[in-house]
Amino acid sequence: MRTGRPGGPAGRRLAPRASPMAGMPSTLALLASLLVLIAGGTLAGVMVRQRGPTGLIDQPTAAFLAAHRAAWLTGAMRLATNLGAAGVLVPVTLAAGLLWR
Repeated sequence: MRTGRPGGPAGRRLAPRASPMAGMPSTLALLASLLVLIAGGTLAGVMVRQRGPTGLIDQPTAAFLAAHRAAWLTGAMRLATNLGAAGVLVPVTLAAGLLWR
């Protein structure tokens, strides 16, 4: 029985049929993202196992700085190192949190 309205009997619209390929772009993007993450993690793991967790940056940087150090910078670097200690960071973080609250 046709009523002249679009969609079907009594004016009800029919649900659009999903194409079997409708979910493919998001599925392919997810698969590509997972593969990139796995490859990146594997590469990072290989590099860390070869040189240790800090050997990639810390050791070459320390060697360069030791070869080019100036005596007057030693005091400044000690101060910077001490500012990063837990005895300084914990109270500063607590005070900042209380001030923010």
